[in-house]
Amino acid sequence: MLQASIYLYPPFAEHFGIAIAKAAAGLVPVVYGDGGGWTDIVSRIDKGLGYMSVEEVASTISRYLTTLRGLRPCQRGPGRR
Repeated sequence: MLQASIYLYPPFAEHFGIAIAKAAAGLVPVVYGDGGGWTDIVSRIDKGLGYMSVEEVASTISRYLTTLRGLRPCQRGPGRR
């Protein structure tokens, strides 16, 4: 995960959001917009990180990768290039 920028969380994963919380420490979590991980964690970070369809996943990831490319290395967080 040192070279990753995005963490894609599928709709059928665990209910408590522990993986999301760990990933959000250094990655941009893109999360299915229904369930505890979305409600309790990601929707409080940025409501634009949720998705309900495959098409929304693609547009969300594209939008955030474009944003991340525009940041200086120190703004991206540790291990990001």
